[in-house]
Amino acid sequence: LLAAFPSCKPPLSLLVEHVPRLLPRPYSMSTSPLPQTDTGATVQQPPTLGFVYTVVESPRPGLCTTWLQQLARGDQVHVYPRVTSHFHAPDSADASFVMVCAGSGIGPFLGFLEHRKLMGVKGGFAWLVFGCRNKGKDDLHAEKLQNFQQEGYLSKLSIAYSRDEDNNGVKYVQHIIQSEAASVRKLILEDRADVFVCGDAKNMGKSVHDAFVEVLSENGGDGADVMKSLVAQKRYKQDLWA
Repeated sequence: LLAAFPSCKPPLSLLVEHVPRLLPRPYSMSTSPLPQTDTGATVQQPPTLGFVYTVVESPRPGLCTTWLQQLARGDQVHVYPRVTSHFHAPDSADASFVMVCAGSGIGPFLGFLEHRKLMGVKGGFAWLVFGCRNKGKDDLHAEKLQNFQQEGYLSKLSIAYSRDEDNNGVKYVQHIIQSEAASVRKLILEDRADVFVCGDAKNMGKSVHDAFVEVLSENGGDGADVMKSLVAQKRYKQDLWA
């Protein structure tokens, strides 16, 4: 605001009085809390804390990520876990679940899949629906996801590229849900799969919710009522941001 109106020069004391307090920056873990063993190594490595973020340069760089980027090896960062969350990989080795995300929303699901791998869990049906802009440019984790799939820890991978012309009408993750309606209904209604959604609340979160309502309303069902029931049973879980 001050850059837009350079003639406005309030005293520092007035600025400090009106600047809001910085709030903690929440991140979703993209790693498993379990220790890892490097290939060929006999000693377990301590758990690592990882997260996925989007690089923002305009209109200004991100505050927290810019600060993290300036840290040197050995610097300390104070972190704390948020209140108990149900947004974590299913405890049962035979559980089926659907993960829906766009952009950096893939973060927690990388942690889900890494945790399945470290636990040696290949049971159930794990389906990841991921959305990004351009193939080969924004799908930075495509190789890792393909490896999870080839190793059996990820059952199905569906990717929507919103900016690619050759997308067969599937631009966003909600379009995949709609095009895979029969599979979605079977997983939720028959296999009792949990659904996890991570991404933007205003656009992606609402569109995905509406897509599930539409799919679950087919064949005479009441999709809205089913979704309310899933939320109440904590089978539809969201990690969304504004």
